[in-house]
Amino acid sequence: MHKKAKRAQAGIGLGKSSSAASYLAPPFLPTPMTAHETADLLTLEFPELGAELHAPTMLHSVYRQLDCFAAFTRRALCADHLAVLRHCFAVADSLLRHADQYLTRAIENVYLHGLHLDGSTAHLHLAHQLMPQGLYRAYCHPHTTMLP
Repeated sequence: MHKKAKRAQAGIGLGKSSSAASYLAPPFLPTPMTAHETADLLTLEFPELGAELHAPTMLHSVYRQLDCFAAFTRRALCADHLAVLRHCFAVADSLLRHADQYLTRAIENVYLHGLHLDGSTAHLHLAHQLMPQGLYRAYCHPHTTMLP
């Protein structure tokens, strides 16, 4: 079976019309996602990012792609587009749940850090309300394990 067919079967990259239930896929994928697949998935979910994610400087770097995705999420947050923000978090959570260790660390270190949520009460409340449970746990983990 082709990689994209396996990912579609697992519930990744089902487009904007996908419901929250579609993100309840098996907890693993048989093969790690490549940078090209990550760019394709994010473009499928957010077509407006397509040109940026498929630029030659971005296409081979998951870190740059996730930084671009974090900036897009931040713009939705600043503009109070809660539906877009919730969708961003759902896609990030789906990526996190289906990621290998490399992509997991990239999401934790680039995407979540790039959101620039400062740990204030307002941002923690917003994250708790809008982030799926797995993404929220990953977001809170660095805040709870930092030394004073």
